[in-house]
Amino acid sequence: MNQPSNNRMLEEADSTFYEGVSAILERPTVRVYVEAFDDVVLWEKAFNEAKALANIDIDLDLSPVGDEKESDGKGKVLQQSGIAGPSVLLCVDSDYDFVAKGYREQSVLINENEFIFQTYCYSLENFLCDPDGLPALFTQASKRTTLTEEADYEEVFDQIGEQALAPLLMMLYLLKTEADNFSFSDYRSRFTSSISFINATQDINSKLVLITAELSQLKCDLEQTFAVDLQQAFMEWQQQISTFFEGQWHLVVRGHDLLDKVVLPIAKQICNDRVTKKMQELADRTAGDKAEKIQQYNESKVHPQLLIKNRVDFEKTVVYKHIIKDFTTFFQKYHVG
Repeated sequence: MNQPSNNRMLEEADSTFYEGVSAILERPTVRVYVEAFDDVVLWEKAFNEAKALANIDIDLDLSPVGDEKESDGKGKVLQQSGIAGPSVLLCVDSDYDFVAKGYREQSVLINENEFIFQTYCYSLENFLCDPDGLPALFTQASKRTTLTEEADYEEVFDQIGEQALAPLLMMLYLLKTEADNFSFSDYRSRFTSSISFINATQDINSKLVLITAELSQLKCDLEQTFAVDLQQAFMEWQQQISTFFEGQWHLVVRGHDLLDKVVLPIAKQICNDRVTKKMQELADRTAGDKAEKIQQYNESKVHPQLLIKNRVDFEKTVVYKHIIKDFTTFFQKYHVG
């Protein structure tokens, strides 16, 4: 006998059902479906913070529904849109459904359904890549403060963002307006390749020169090929996006690309450089405790990737404020009084 699918089981319990459960228990409860276990910390933190702002006492029943190996969480969550309501909420990654809103039926659903909440940025990885806070993580990982000879990695992010934002927004605009004539995947591959630090040398500034040149060429190619479409409408849309994200360009880029191609390689390079210099300093010691100090230092280090992937300082990003506002508005409308 075929077993019922996970989706089918979810569909049997709609918002009305949970409203009834809350009445029986005399305790308001909201069921929240999220994509995967990795997303739980973001949505639980936002839910609880908004709950405090709305001054309500309500329980959260949070359930990841996707298969971590299949990356199918968003589809499974959105399949439950028919059961969503005041007691059943759906929380998903925005991907490009927010910045290129209206380019497909799914994006309309996400942007217009008051019981569907979204990250506004591509995914959780965008929160992890927020430059504000990375310096402290680099210090924590290497147990060593910034070296005067290091590149200013905060400025590195600013420079990448300044060069990357225009061609990226062009791509997203064309994804929305030229779906039949525009190969988004091909141009996105070029974009990802352009910002990649995977093969970075010790000289970050030299890599920045290459990134700038490649992104500039991508922008020129887009302008020449689709010039007729990049007029006033695009400029207005670009201004709207820039205003919404308040200059935090890393929230627009595909989060996985940003994490894997930019942040982790830079973090590894910076921390390795710091560790190498620290180890050399310890090796040059003449004191008898040199070996012990080297062992202690080796045991104290933490891999930067581990720290970055365990970040929870989501409040540093502007989109987190939008999420909190959405939850607070929802609570005030449906669960106050």
